Amino acid sequence: IKPSNILINKDCQIKICDFGLSRTLPESCIGSGSGNSRRIRESISKNKLHKNFTGDEIRQVISMKLEDRKKEMNTKKRSLSSHVGSRWYRPPEITLIMKQYDSASDLWSLGCCLFELMRITGNHGESQSPLTPTQKKLSQIMFAGECCYPLSPKVNKKDGKQDDQILQEKDQMRITIDKLSKMEESDLAFITHDEAKNYVEVLQEKSMQSGKRKHFLEEVPGSSKQLKDMLDNLIQINPYFRWTPSELLKLPFFDDLRIHELEKSAPQKIKLDVDSDAAFDYEGGTSKTFTKKDYIAIIIKEANFVNKARRQYLKKMQDEGKA
Repeated sequence: IKPSNILINKDCQIKICDFGLSRTLPESCIGSGSGNSRRIRESISKNKLHKNFTGDEIRQVISMKLEDRKKEMNTKKRSLSSHVGSRWYRPPEITLIMKQYDSASDLWSLGCCLFELMRITGNHGESQSPLTPTQKKLSQIMFAGECCYPLSPKVNKKDGKQDDQILQEKDQMRITIDKLSKMEESDLAFITHDEAKNYVEVLQEKSMQSGKRKHFLEEVPGSSKQLKDMLDNLIQINPYFRWTPSELLKLPFFDDLRIHELEKSAPQKIKLDVDSDAAFDYEGGTSKTFTKKDYIAIIIKEANFVNKARRQYLKKMQDEGKA
């Protein structure tokens, strides 16, 4: 999710486009019970023992659950794409090449978009020094890194080769850490590999020494407390600490915006033959049933369906005199 993929018309109707990262996954891929961030959070919220837990206590429970399954996660073969998402809106779990990520990555991206809206619309008391268009744009971006190790390391402009220096000041992860609160052990509990964890800890140490740290909420002082709370619960380095959509929608902020009668959920989950356990080996990343030729045929069939639907829509608009 990023601003250029959120479409809005003159009637303020909003649509989201570019579903390149969307996918359906069978239960076996995301695990049962404690397989992903949403399930872990919901299992805690529904548990009577945890009902009256404070935010910090919930974090500790999540951390213990993550620690218990760390060994299991390290033995899994990666089946999700690694280099995905636009750099400025890419969540830490993808930047750090974790073996598993899920819908919580969209919530981080949503938080980045919310920050931009807050920066654009709020009165935050900045100096009136003139800014170039580029400077103005970058001042609105939450984490405007110039490179993103290890997915897209800094490239030397002279010879076009990758820079060997890992700890770049303008690296996406470094800039992210510069704007977060000091991370505790629980914040890093989602990281399954020691190398990645050590990398983040070194970045935090460098950030602390630099004296350039500034929490992202300090950049939107003119925004309401409700918006700040929402942003703070979206921009959590640990994806399991980010609020789920259902948690966010319970905030009073949405009371006057929601029309419950129009909120309809799909009657059942989308199930595709190509995604079934019987058809695809999610651990090995290979198909058990479909050949390359089969996949090409499926893609062509889908493309033809979309083109047909588009032609029908355009014809309908022409007939109604709206085209």
